[in-house]
Amino acid sequence: GFGLLLVDRDRTRLRLADDVRRHGADRVAAGLGPFLGWRPWRIAAIVVFGLACGTKWSGIWFLAAFMAMSLVWDALSRRAIGVDHPWSAAFARDLPLAAASTLVIGIGVYLLTWTGWFATGTGWSRTWAAGQGASVVPDPLRSLWHYHSEMWNFHTNLDAEHNYASSPLSWPFMTRPTSFYYESPDGCGADSCSSTVLAVGNPIIWWAAVLAVPYQLWRWIAAKDWRSGAVIVGIAAGWLPWMLYLDRTIFTFYTVVYVPFVVMAVTLTLGAIARGLRNRPRWVPALLIGGYVLAVVLAAWWFYPIWSAEVITYDAWRARMWLPTWI
Repeated sequence: GFGLLLVDRDRTRLRLADDVRRHGADRVAAGLGPFLGWRPWRIAAIVVFGLACGTKWSGIWFLAAFMAMSLVWDALSRRAIGVDHPWSAAFARDLPLAAASTLVIGIGVYLLTWTGWFATGTGWSRTWAAGQGASVVPDPLRSLWHYHSEMWNFHTNLDAEHNYASSPLSWPFMTRPTSFYYESPDGCGADSCSSTVLAVGNPIIWWAAVLAVPYQLWRWIAAKDWRSGAVIVGIAAGWLPWMLYLDRTIFTFYTVVYVPFVVMAVTLTLGAIARGLRNRPRWVPALLIGGYVLAVVLAAWWFYPIWSAEVITYDAWRARMWLPTWI
């Protein structure tokens, strides 16, 4: 969805630039500026985000955040061609169609992901409405709403103790990864063996991101770098909503939805470092950035056995527990 909105942004700006070349800036930017028309890439993004919501409800935060970001891009595009009041223009020209398409297509696609449930009479709560009296709302939709209410109540009130529960405040530091599996089999050539699947992120990436993400936030605010803004919005959409549920039982592996944006934050920061060293000999930034990338690769090699349940010695497993809270 994010990638499709990037394509939409680029194509929209190219279309506006072409209009300016053909008709002149004064004519194109007059009043509220042009109607941006059919946006197939934006519609495709809404479809993809709707599918994401059908997989996990947290997809709705990405849909809302990136559609808002897309409207900001529209306003900035209008400003770039000289529209006098680009934000008002985006509000009047772009927001209504974007909001309507988001609601209609997003909800429609989400409901389509429930096709299997609608098509059977034996799904969970599928016939709940049949015993609830008459209503103008069709029984399948009433039953679906009831099912969603049950899911919402369960997940928002989940507070059972769990050894690997972790606060979202700790996620950037990767201090309490989730252990999915641990056994002590034979076959490693030592007296004690281990086989585990530990959902710990690559610490060379995550710990670098502790500095890279605030830097990208500063780049967005101070330098008006739209790329930094897009990355920060992605991280915020995947991370900040969990701050509403600090008392709920939640886990570090929920970060999987915004890991790509964490990687992008680190990558953009490495690019900024390279630009900052452009007056130095070329081997200086190459050595610095190449050394970091090599460290990431070596860390991935080092942690692969505990990501993939390889049978290793207990001592080898223990050597990979860099923090006591990983155990």
